[in-house]
Amino acid sequence: MRITLFTSNQPRHSAFVSKLAQICDELYVVVESTTIFPGKIPSFFSSSSIMQEYFKEVLLSEKKFFGPAGFIPPSVNLLNLSYGDLKYLSTEDLGKAASSDIFLVFGCGFISGEVGDFLIKRSALNIHMGASPYYRGASCNMWAMYDKKPEFIIGTVHNLSNEIDSGSIVFQVLPPVDMYEPFDLGMAAVKATLAEILKRVKNQSIYQSDVIDQPVHLTKKLCKKSQFTDTVAKALLKNRMTPKEIKNILANRKLNDFFNPVISSLDLENFKG
Repeated sequence: MRITLFTSNQPRHSAFVSKLAQICDELYVVVESTTIFPGKIPSFFSSSSIMQEYFKEVLLSEKKFFGPAGFIPPSVNLLNLSYGDLKYLSTEDLGKAASSDIFLVFGCGFISGEVGDFLIKRSALNIHMGASPYYRGASCNMWAMYDKKPEFIIGTVHNLSNEIDSGSIVFQVLPPVDMYEPFDLGMAAVKATLAEILKRVKNQSIYQSDVIDQPVHLTKKLCKKSQFTDTVAKALLKNRMTPKEIKNILANRKLNDFFNPVISSLDLENFKG
C-alpha cells in the first residue's frame, strides 16, 4: 500500500507521519512548513506577548499528547515546502507520489489549482479538526471553545473539494466524555481522529463508509486566520471553561448533530512519534 500525505511540521503532524510509516509499504509526505514557535515568530499567526502566552498552553498540551517536535523516519519520501508554496505545485512535481493508493490531507493550507483538482479526482480525504459544517476553515476547534461549545471540538474526515471543508463527510470522531482542560480537549480530538484514520487505513476500510453530502447551509462560522487576534486569544485564556463544565456538556451532546459519528475510546495510548 502506497500513501501520499499533505501535511505540516508541528509535533502532531510528525507523529502522524511516523505512525503512517509503520503501516504502509511506501509513504510520500509533502510538508508545508511553518514555525514551530508560534506566537514568538510571526508566520501563520502573528507574534505578541498574548499570542506567546496562548501558544505556550497549546504547545504544552500538544507535547503531552504527541511528544516534542522530532524527526520523521528515514524511510519516508519527503518533499519540504514553505508555507504558501503548495498552490504553485504541479502534479509533475509529485513524481511517484501521484501514483499512491490513498491520499490524505492534514493541517496544510487550502489546496487549489492543478494539484487540488488532481486530489479531488483521486478521492483524497481531508482531516479537518473541526465540526463541519458548523465550523469550517482555520482553528475551528479553538472557535468552538471560544463559543463555549466544547461538544463541537471534534475531527471531521471528508472528501476534498473545491470549497473550504465542504466535501462529503466520511465520518466524524468525537473524543470520549472526560474531564479535560480546555487545551487538552483540542489535542484529545486530534489524537482520537488520527487514531481512527490509522485503524481504517490499516484494516483497509478507509473508503468503505457511506459518505454524507455536507449540508453547508448549517455553517455557523467560516473561520479565517485573520479573525484570531490578541483580543480573542486573551478572552480564551481569561474565560476558559473548567474540566467539570466541559465534561457535563460532553455528556449531554446529541449524536444526531453529527454525521457518521464515532465516539473514540482513545485506545491508541502511545501515539507519540
